[in-house]
Amino acid sequence: MNFKRRKFLKLMQRVANHEVKEIVVGHKDRLCRFGFDFIEWFCNLHDCQITVLGDTKLSPYQELMQDFISIMHCFSSRLYFLRRYKDEIKAQPVELPQPPRDTIEKSEWIGVEL
Repeated sequence: MNFKRRKFLKLMQRVANHEVKEIVVGHKDRLCRFGFDFIEWFCNLHDCQITVLGDTKLSPYQELMQDFISIMHCFSSRLYFLRRYKDEIKAQPVELPQPPRDTIEKSEWIGVEL
């Protein structure tokens, strides 16, 4: 969850100061992708109600698939953003850590029993 969203933080501050009585959103994901239950609890604690207009009851499988699609979208957006910096990324050498050869058997550091 990204806590650096200025408008979201300002909204939560106003809820904590009892300046907001109701928050209306189109979907749960518009307020936050994860942690909706916590935000709902926080708002209820400060006498604020959250109204979700597009609230449809989903099966656990459908909810899981929506979460999965949301995560995939987030990471694909990040990868698309990184394409701007592909030359800089290629220029940086990547060093992978090597396990000590004397103390660990090959099967142990691979993680597979031989």
